[in-house]
Amino acid sequence: MSLLGFRLLRPGATIPVEATVSPGQPLPTKRYLRRGPWTRVDLADVPEIELEEKTARVDITPELDGQNDTQGIAIAADDGVFRLGFDGETTEGADGTNEQQTIEIHADGGTFRIAFDGHITGEEAMVNEQQTVTIDADDGTFTLTFMADETDPIAWNASAADVQAALEALDGIAPGDIIVTLDDQVYTVEFIGDLAALDVDEMTADDTLLTLGIDPGSATVETTVAGVPPTELAWNASAAVVQAALEALPNIGAGNVDVTLEGSTYTIEFVGGLSWTDVPEVTTVDSLIDGVGIGWTVIVTTVPGVLGEGLAWFASAADVQAALELLTNIGAGNVLVTKAGMAYTVEFIREMAHADQPEMTIDDAGLKDGLDLGMGLVITIDEGTTPEVAEIYMGFAESGESYRLQASSLLGLDVNPFDGPTMLYFKPVGSGLSFATGQSVSVQEYLEQ
Repeated sequence: MSLLGFRLLRPGATIPVEATVSPGQPLPTKRYLRRGPWTRVDLADVPEIELEEKTARVDITPELDGQNDTQGIAIAADDGVFRLGFDGETTEGADGTNEQQTIEIHADGGTFRIAFDGHITGEEAMVNEQQTVTIDADDGTFTLTFMADETDPIAWNASAADVQAALEALDGIAPGDIIVTLDDQVYTVEFIGDLAALDVDEMTADDTLLTLGIDPGSATVETTVAGVPPTELAWNASAAVVQAALEALPNIGAGNVDVTLEGSTYTIEFVGGLSWTDVPEVTTVDSLIDGVGIGWTVIVTTVPGVLGEGLAWFASAADVQAALELLTNIGAGNVLVTKAGMAYTVEFIREMAHADQPEMTIDDAGLKDGLDLGMGLVITIDEGTTPEVAEIYMGFAESGESYRLQASSLLGLDVNPFDGPTMLYFKPVGSGLSFATGQSVSVQEYLEQ
């Protein structure tokens, strides 16, 4: 078998090699640390090594190969950007801008609510009223009255749709303001639409025309769930109260707004999961009073939200590698980045191989995960280590006689005929080591390279 032009011998095999050394000029012992995929180690004259039958014995103390520093980056986000830092430098990118909006209150009384992208403050407290109508009859008709307005007669076994239509014909109930369901002669009327979350009047029933066999029938009305209106904000509510009301909205959430108050103007800064985002402008629903007149609000977006520059949350391995290679303390070709799912693996190679590198940092302020802050994490998977140099001892005769090199136990030997002082190169192969002699050069020439 050959490797790079040299023969690779099995462990324990030997091959004749001519080695000529000038009398009285032994090579000095010197060690070299590993750099790149090969390690150079000088042959050294060690007098105490015994020569056996014209054989120069090669004794080797192999150490484990060095290990590249490998670090992992995990991203938990579905939007936004991140940047990586390494030893004082940061991948290129500018910070984003958080949107700021102001609400100026012109009032000295009353209340208001804030609407944001389809949701409105106080809605979490809202409860729609529900009333039931229980029929105990097998014939006849009944009527329902709401706010002094009575329905037309309704059959004892009317469908839910029939009862809903009869109620929606009343002046106080418009189509879409109720929904009626039926379960075993019990009608449930839920007040929605313009009647949602209101404590409405309880209906009454006239059951005088209902019968149950030969006995009178009955229609009973009961309020099972009382309506609860939304929470209103006082015209002079504190910044903390307004912030809590906004954070209760399902499309904002806790930690995603910061509200301050100066005079009668609230400033809403969108932070957290809504940072660096161009968000919809808020509106208000108010019942404000200003003296003897009607109060009002003025809403202005003072600072638009702008997404910062950086690596996109879904950046490819090539994108991350390119960004790291632009750092002056890394450089092109010195990292290898791979990606699996939302996790990146960064291996320091070539000029940065086999060394313990500083752990990277991550700026994840621009990452978002739904309405929450996204997260980036850096961990060291393998610390870089430098291999210890194997020591090679070789004995030479004091004259130009020829000898043979013999491989030590469990080692392979890669050799070529050579003349004069020689360098030996080695690298791990399988479970052992393989060796190769390179071009014949003197120690001085090697040191000057």
